[in-house]
Amino acid sequence: MSLILKSVRDARFKRAVMPYLEYGFNLALALVTDRSDAEDALQEASLKAYRAIDSLHNDDAKSWFLKIVRNECLNLLKRRNIGRANEICFNDDLLVVADEMSNPAAKVLNDMTRDQVRRAIDELPVLLKEALILREIQSLTYQQIATVTGAPMGTVMSRLSRARNSLMKLLAEESAE
Repeated sequence: MSLILKSVRDARFKRAVMPYLEYGFNLALALVTDRSDAEDALQEASLKAYRAIDSLHNDDAKSWFLKIVRNECLNLLKRRNIGRANEICFNDDLLVVADEMSNPAAKVLNDMTRDQVRRAIDELPVLLKEALILREIQSLTYQQIATVTGAPMGTVMSRLSRARNSLMKLLAEESAE
């Protein structure tokens, strides 16, 4: 590869991917739960993104990159045979409470203790957990979540609704105990 092409690729990668490395790490940590595994997955995903940067043809680099991170995490879990998908745990390092309570889910997260929320999120099936993390913690739009997960928009909306309802039910049950 010529030096000019390499510097164009480097600049495009910096502009398109670098701003989303923290998002990628948070998603990786939520899916693989081990910091070292999350770092490995992010590194591999970043390398794949760099190699494939020419395939990025739209302006939604965040979704494009997070899809690569998600796929790398799932591949890592398969390669390392780390449990079944439903046993992937939520990492409470990701729980960042918003200053402004702009939605009911954020209000519940603010009112409950981290431990209660972590346990409730851990009980969600992985597809619901993933949708909830991408929307409520990563602040992706429904379309971006559809892009990242490869699921149709209606499926994303359904998963989010079921995740929120299940989370509310689990938190209510825990509070009643």
